[in-house]
Amino acid sequence: MLKDKFEFREIQQDEISQAVRIEQICFPPHEACKEEHMTERIQKVPELFFVAVDKETGKVAGFLNGIATNEEKFRDEFFTDADLNEPTGKHVMLLGLDVLPEYRGQGLAREIVSQYVERERVKSREKLILTCLPKLVEMYIKMGFQDEGISGSTWGNEEWHEMSYLIPQSQYVAKAKALFREGYNCSQAVFLAFEDLYPIDRTTALKLSSSFGGGMGRLREVCGAVSGMFMVAGVLYGYDSPVDHDAKANHYARIQELAKEFEEANGSIVCRDLLGLGKAKESPNPEHRTESYYKKRPCAELVEMAVAIMEEYIVKNA
Repeated sequence: MLKDKFEFREIQQDEISQAVRIEQICFPPHEACKEEHMTERIQKVPELFFVAVDKETGKVAGFLNGIATNEEKFRDEFFTDADLNEPTGKHVMLLGLDVLPEYRGQGLAREIVSQYVERERVKSREKLILTCLPKLVEMYIKMGFQDEGISGSTWGNEEWHEMSYLIPQSQYVAKAKALFREGYNCSQAVFLAFEDLYPIDRTTALKLSSSFGGGMGRLREVCGAVSGMFMVAGVLYGYDSPVDHDAKANHYARIQELAKEFEEANGSIVCRDLLGLGKAKESPNPEHRTESYYKKRPCAELVEMAVAIMEEYIVKNA
């Protein structure tokens, strides 16, 4: 099992030199990203730089990295300008799948791509886009990519094919998105998305989760989507004994794990921070749900992400 041999995770800053060296080994000089561009990308967008580390040696064996964006087409500026990264972008422009020669032939590249897809699905990404030379088109098709034809990229004075991978969204994410669009608050949308997994009727579930929208009754404290995620975790995994210290500690660790994943993706779990609001007290009156509301607020995306994180946890712990 590759998971027994390799640790898969976000790159660390002290691994920059390894990544630069691997890029130089895996690509000829006219195709490889320059050291300064690789360094800047890792410093500014480490969350999209995914590495496989040999557990025996502690060295990076391969990686996949990219830039998030809402753009639909690949352009060469993504290679050179890390400031083009849009943290909440629906697409990821992949800028290099690198595996050292001594680690090839065991499916490591495929595993890196597979885990990358899952990581970005949790963040509600919709599509991965990359460019490759004609000789590699078939390899990427086998990994699930679709050939979109000749790209507009002229990187390294080569002709490239543009490849895309549609990231499948889960039934739970789709349900939460629909619930939020119906007008239910962020906490209700997340909690109700998993209603088939717990023995609580819908009316009761909606009332239980109704207080946490808008960061707890529009107090702009902990994000309602996060609270809804915690409620799901409590119903499915929580403790009920007042004297079971281990069960309490384990559950608190579970909640902190879920919170950490959400915070790493968004910078905070606090509503006012996520929305860029000040600390002034807000009216308890909710805003009307118009198309303008959905465009200016990231709440729908945060709901989707909370559901995806919770679903990933459920699957891993089945």
